[in-house]
Amino acid sequence: MDPAVAASAAPADVVFHDGLGERRQIVDPTGNETLEVLCLRSELTAVPSFEFALRERVSRLASFRHAYFGRVRSVDRLNDQRSTLALVSERTPGVRLSDLLAVSELAPLPIDVNAALCLIRQLVPAVATLHENARDAAHGAIAPERIVISPNARLVIVEHVMGAALEQLRFSHERYWKDLRIALPRSAGSARFDHRADLAAVGVVALSLILGRPLREDEYPMHIADAVSSAWAISARGGLEPLPAGLRSWLARALQIEPRTSFTSALEARDELDKVLGDSDYIAAPSAVEAFLKHYHETVEPPPEPTRVAAPPAPVKHEPSVLKVEPPAPKFEPPAPKFEAPARKVEAPAPKFEAPAHKFEAPAHKFEPPAHKFEPPAARVEPQPVKPEPPPVLRVEPPSVIKAEPPPVFRVEPPAPRVETPPAPPKPVRHEPPPLVAPRQFVIPAEVGEIEDEVNLSYTPGGDSSRRNRLIAIAVVLITIVGGGAWAARQFGLLSFSASTGTLSVTTNPPGAQVAVDGEARGVTPLTLALTAGPHTLDVRGGGEPRTIPLTIAAGAQVSQYIELAKTASRSGQLQIRSEPAGAAVTVDGVARGTSPLTVPDLAPGEHTIAVESDRGSVKQSVTIEAGVTASLVVPLVPAESAPVSGWISVSAPAEVLLYENKRLLGSSQSDRLMVPAGKHELEIVSEPLGYRATRTVQVPPGKVAPIKLEFPKGTIALNAVPWAEVWIDGVKAGDTPIGNLAVTIGSHEIVFRHPDLGEQKHAVTVTLDTPARLSVDLRKK
Repeated sequence: MDPAVAASAAPADVVFHDGLGERRQIVDPTGNETLEVLCLRSELTAVPSFEFALRERVSRLASFRHAYFGRVRSVDRLNDQRSTLALVSERTPGVRLSDLLAVSELAPLPIDVNAALCLIRQLVPAVATLHENARDAAHGAIAPERIVISPNARLVIVEHVMGAALEQLRFSHERYWKDLRIALPRSAGSARFDHRADLAAVGVVALSLILGRPLREDEYPMHIADAVSSAWAISARGGLEPLPAGLRSWLARALQIEPRTSFTSALEARDELDKVLGDSDYIAAPSAVEAFLKHYHETVEPPPEPTRVAAPPAPVKHEPSVLKVEPPAPKFEPPAPKFEAPARKVEAPAPKFEAPAHKFEAPAHKFEPPAHKFEPPAARVEPQPVKPEPPPVLRVEPPSVIKAEPPPVFRVEPPAPRVETPPAPPKPVRHEPPPLVAPRQFVIPAEVGEIEDEVNLSYTPGGDSSRRNRLIAIAVVLITIVGGGAWAARQFGLLSFSASTGTLSVTTNPPGAQVAVDGEARGVTPLTLALTAGPHTLDVRGGGEPRTIPLTIAAGAQVSQYIELAKTASRSGQLQIRSEPAGAAVTVDGVARGTSPLTVPDLAPGEHTIAVESDRGSVKQSVTIEAGVTASLVVPLVPAESAPVSGWISVSAPAEVLLYENKRLLGSSQSDRLMVPAGKHELEIVSEPLGYRATRTVQVPPGKVAPIKLEFPKGTIALNAVPWAEVWIDGVKAGDTPIGNLAVTIGSHEIVFRHPDLGEQKHAVTVTLDTPARLSVDLRKK
């Protein structure tokens, strides 16, 4: 069973909620790991191109893996009433940065500048790595809500595939900030989710860490320059100290306050940050973050009394039943305004009561629940439902019944009472359909059912039979009118939406790929098609594996699809032919190809017969060609009357070497075998890049192959890493840095540096006999 589908049917824990939607934790069908499902808000997914852009970005970044980024599995539809769109990711253990900032502001628990700079120093290189791997893609939603701090002080960015989908919403800059807490720099026209947008978001996160609290709604973007100029650093002892001018300037450039001096790339921001910290006395070490996390856990999770520990399990057991009964989509609409100012939501002292309840879920998520209590305080929750929602009591109930339950669970409950109470159903039913497609508004049987219900309510047993007959007659007339009107609309084109179309443009690199829509071949790319409005399946076949993309066409809209296809691997090989002397006629499989020296391209893999002929004699040779490989053949020619019987030399070596005889090049070890006259040969074997030279004497028997097997000597290599790392050479562990004068075989080697907190780096190093190889890396830089 698909994980996302299972999320709607299996018990799940709601662990976090923000402007994008709510997160649920589920166990995958195999039972081996826990997944996190982001159930996206219905008002976001109502935009037709949102889902298409999200699926495309997830597919494109499927191969992107990095220790600083949580892994995204897929995009799926839940099998609930609304078929909610969900983003399925692997669970990242730890506490969200938004929770840390909320507690830091409320409790006497400041984030000191060393801990803040340690996290910033991880965030900036992580974003730079993403931009290097996806040069025209951006995270788009970097914020404290989408950053998790692991128990070992590692920063992990989650949900990094949302940028393209969020751009489809076409919100204003202000609405992106107020509803979704997404900071975007000012730009002409609509908001753009590019690398500059990620830099601005990084600046907001960095400033929040320096201040030790979330930014308030009115601080960005109008007063962000004032917030930077008035910012002070929190020392390790908890006092305030002036922020260095270099760090203050870095924040302003990252926040894109002045376009002329702002950073243009995350790489530039990373390099400048290293310079600023190198000139300061701050110790941006993981130990500072670990110390803060320890105090955080002590603050939000005080040891409870035995009687208090036994009470919370009841609501924890009740949570899954709420999720199973109600679809998640309706709950996502109110949270956006509640998320506007997490700084003020922290005022409720609820976190101390909710933490014990989450101890029973998973140790990694004990730290996340406080965010739910700090986000929707009683002061903000009460006025909001009083105006649009008739039953405000339902919003007040959750904190009063059990404060340990996350607010998103209780946002799920209100729709249930409305469905059961007679006056309430019409409101949600008439309010919810707008995001749905038009055909659902013309479901004739539902309307007929309402008329029949009305007739039955008007009739009482033993009542006036004439009144009953009149009501039945009215019902029959109405049914006839409605049914006939629908039939006429279909016949005369009144239901235009059923025949409405949109446009799909498909472009691939390279072009010429076969395109099929809903299983029907439609041509080759580039291609523009008119398709009926609604869901379709696009199949593209070119180089590599076929691509299948689900998409939805909106009436009158144009959807463009650009797909990168794998380049077709070479299915042929080449043959380089040289003769001594040059100028001999060459035929391949009986076809004349020119005179030597020459290169014969596009030879099919397999055995080929090569004939080299001149006035000095002729030689025939069989050569095996491999796909994508260039073979080499050197043919010495002597007068026919004195031509000795020939043989071959075959060389096996760890790397390519060249063979010389009497200062004359015979060929390289890349050739399967080299033809030489039978007899004794003094060979010089050379590899200039490795500084390797050796001589071998070989006796070539007539008509046979004389093999030569080479084993390279060893050179030395010195390895170092900052701060330190474990080292693997060609998959074998060599020890911990620093490593000096390590003996390894000359040639190319793969060196892997691994650090438990800073991830790993791979490098290719060539060891020669001339000079020792040296390699030093800084794992803090990505």
